[in-house]
Amino acid sequence: MLKKTLRTGTRVPVNHTFKHDHALFSLTPEEHEPPVHVYRGSHVSACLENQKAFHDEGSFVDGISTAPGRKKLSGRMKGELERIDGRVLDLVTPGSNLYSHWLLDLLPKIKILTEAGYDVANDFDRIIVNFYGSAFKRESFRLLGIDESKVWDYRTHPKYFIADELVTVTAPRTRLYTPTWVADFVNDLFSQGDAQGMPSKVYISRSKGNTRRILNEAAFIEKISALGYKTYYCEDHSVATTAAVMRNATHVIAPHGAGLANIIFSRPGTQVLELYCAHLSPEFYKMSLSRNLEYRPIQIAGVKGSMIDVANMDYTNDREYYHSMNMLLDDSSMSHCLSLIE
Repeated sequence: MLKKTLRTGTRVPVNHTFKHDHALFSLTPEEHEPPVHVYRGSHVSACLENQKAFHDEGSFVDGISTAPGRKKLSGRMKGELERIDGRVLDLVTPGSNLYSHWLLDLLPKIKILTEAGYDVANDFDRIIVNFYGSAFKRESFRLLGIDESKVWDYRTHPKYFIADELVTVTAPRTRLYTPTWVADFVNDLFSQGDAQGMPSKVYISRSKGNTRRILNEAAFIEKISALGYKTYYCEDHSVATTAAVMRNATHVIAPHGAGLANIIFSRPGTQVLELYCAHLSPEFYKMSLSRNLEYRPIQIAGVKGSMIDVANMDYTNDREYYHSMNMLLDDSSMSHCLSLIE
């Protein structure tokens, strides 16, 4: 497969301000913006599991073929692989069933392809993604002018095949650090929304989700409403509208979750308060650093009213328990939050 390098990669010095001791944080004095490559080949055999592999001209393609993917594809190649006619674009991206990974790991590949000279809306006969169907995904491709009839969800279409021609793009992010070019691209893409009627202080609720909800949220909303905050439900609005709301906001409060990915649209200096109980990935802290936002995390109690020892929790062996834990704002946590936002 032919390889074209669109980003050579760089190291970004970081002056970390995160002072909490958390099992999921491993912060280093610099972040890496990875090199990004576009690969193109003819008559390519492909495995499009999350652990991918590509076989071209008698051998696996180094750099984009994983050991698990090679093993799986080797077995399938002994049989009969389905052939896909025309030019196929591989956009399968680990985690992109989730909003933040779709927004910041999958969509930026479109930017790279454009820089490589492709007209993504017209140059491909098949565009393969994982878990297509959510409103935010359809909105994204509509804005990009992509005909949905070309989009294949790998849940219902082959993950193993031979393509007449195949194009794939390497990851635009590593270690959840969002490069400036990624942020600029998604801001440009969702630039036409309207924040009419929204105040500058926003609380993003997770009450319509299944995990990491604040169980006594009504009492918290009553308190912060008196301070000028309006509750916002991202799932009820387009991404473009949410982007406009975030650009208009000077203060944002939210439990840890997908809604906080929208601070990618916030202006420098926006105050961001992230509420968490146990699970807290460094993504939104790092995003705040790169976007010059004023970020503060606040740990609040679990449903039994006790604080989790996040520095020593056994997250590896009990991930589901800690990852999905709901929260309860006791009087102390409530007072702490209010003292930071008044």
